[in-house]
Amino acid sequence: DSSISITNAKLSNDGKKICFVGWKNDGYDRLLGVIEKDKEEEILVSSWYPIRHPTWSTDDKIIGYNEITSFADSAPEFKDTDGIELKIIDLTSLIIKTISDKVNFSYDWNPDGKSIVTFEKYDRMIGKLELMDIKTDKKKEVLLLPYSLDNINIKHIDENNIIFLSPTPSLPIKYEAKENDEGFYYNNWGIFRYNLKNNNLKQLTEKEQNIKYFDISPSKDKLLYIYSVEDKNKKWMQQKVVVTDINFTETKEICLNYGEFEPFWVSDNEICIRGSEKDSQDTKELKTLIININNGTYFDLSKLISEYEEKEKKEK
Repeated sequence: DSSISITNAKLSNDGKKICFVGWKNDGYDRLLGVIEKDKEEEILVSSWYPIRHPTWSTDDKIIGYNEITSFADSAPEFKDTDGIELKIIDLTSLIIKTISDKVNFSYDWNPDGKSIVTFEKYDRMIGKLELMDIKTDKKKEVLLLPYSLDNINIKHIDENNIIFLSPTPSLPIKYEAKENDEGFYYNNWGIFRYNLKNNNLKQLTEKEQNIKYFDISPSKDKLLYIYSVEDKNKKWMQQKVVVTDINFTETKEICLNYGEFEPFWVSDNEICIRGSEKDSQDTKELKTLIININNGTYFDLSKLISEYEEKEKKEK
């Protein structure tokens, strides 16, 4: 349907379907839907409230998503997670269930397909990782963490191990925070590994690194992450992209700068990045690149994208 504007989409684990969120009617109808090859799109949810972050369960039978009942994504006065709900919809019965109403967009499916790890607000300065059984609704508190208004990224390695991004004061919950008009913020973030079975917590990145984002490869044996370094001469924060194995024994910097969207894995050996090899903040230098992490070669998508945009203009 050409009247639908898609804002985010995710490919199913079997590669046969795409779930998407978007809107139509000038943004008044927020949608969650599914597209399958050679079929019309199926609208599963239509809401007045914004819908974000669709994800597939391991068996592709359930879709998780966030519904923002407080318009938190667009309200400048928003300072809390109240009103951000995590919901799931069963694709067989089309029954919708609310998993949490205190999440900050952070959640990930366990590979067993039966549970979800979420990050919820516990009180004003403390958040908690929780493991929830989606059938019984039973919750297990995993770990207390410094609470932040920013997303705490969570990814499973396997059924027993998760990797997450969190502020890096002493964990758990022995920390210092500063407060400004926006709420609490933290200068230093790190990547941690936590074993859900034996409760072992380990920081994987160096304590002085300020990690901004990470993503895990499809085979779950490599990570890419972004960290910022202050350039005192130029008086701006330089963003660096690093690829490492899951145990952080070998690391490799990919390029000096990135911008506009987070890098992501295309395959186990390739990442897509909007970046530049030049030491500059000039956005004109940015290109959309597919980079082979083994040999460093890259394919520039920018020209293809420009040609496609020009073709679209001519057809209109």
